[in-house]
Amino acid sequence: MGYPNIPDITPDITIDRVEVINLLLASIGLEELSLAHLVNAEAEKLQAALGTLILPDDTAAAPLATTLEDLLTVNRDVTRMLKFAMHKEFILLAKLEDVIDFAEEFTPPTPPVACACSVALPDTAIAATLELPIGGGVTVDVPGTLVLGFTLCDCDTGASTLAALFLPTTPGGPIPALITASLVPGSVAVANCDGTTATVTLQITAPPFFPAPLEVTLIANETAGTVTIIIPELGVEETVANLPVTVTECGT
Repeated sequence: MGYPNIPDITPDITIDRVEVINLLLASIGLEELSLAHLVNAEAEKLQAALGTLILPDDTAAAPLATTLEDLLTVNRDVTRMLKFAMHKEFILLAKLEDVIDFAEEFTPPTPPVACACSVALPDTAIAATLELPIGGGVTVDVPGTLVLGFTLCDCDTGASTLAALFLPTTPGGPIPALITASLVPGSVAVANCDGTTATVTLQITAPPFFPAPLEVTLIANETAGTVTIIIPELGVEETVANLPVTVTECGT
């Protein structure tokens, strides 16, 4: 004997746990609605028996129960149906309590956000002049273009990435054609986060000029479109405007 074959049925279940709980609660609500219809039907049965049921034309129907025996019969039928409804209510109450227990017991706690906020800047070219040490205590001002982009403290993972490339306008001698800066892993920290502004501290290295980590503070203002770069060791405090920087509060 073979199993029955029902066409056009896909048995794959693609709902998550929250949707399961919502569907269970909805099923309880629909069963309660069905019971409400049954109780209302019994009430109308009594009205019809007593002659108090109002018809659509706003007139009262003639009583269907004309003898005491008829009234007792209707009363027994209504009582039997209300007992059924009462038993069903107890079953639905037990089902509701089970769903609540299931929701409370297995609802995972909200994971803590990795960061207070995340600051991001797509790769952007910025005209800049860097003061670079070339040895013997001598520094030179080198004009060029800084290509800067970063994602600091991702809301989901807490990971940070930074791309910083400096292309001197006239490379030569001790000045290479490309200078790169790298983010020191684990050095990013959000010091302050307030709506569309954030202060982030981090460390970078840029060998051979700055092989040791440099402390950097970035103050991002999404509304103003500015990023202030502060490097105390180099005496740098520069605000760059017209940047597509974004500040996202995590956990909101």
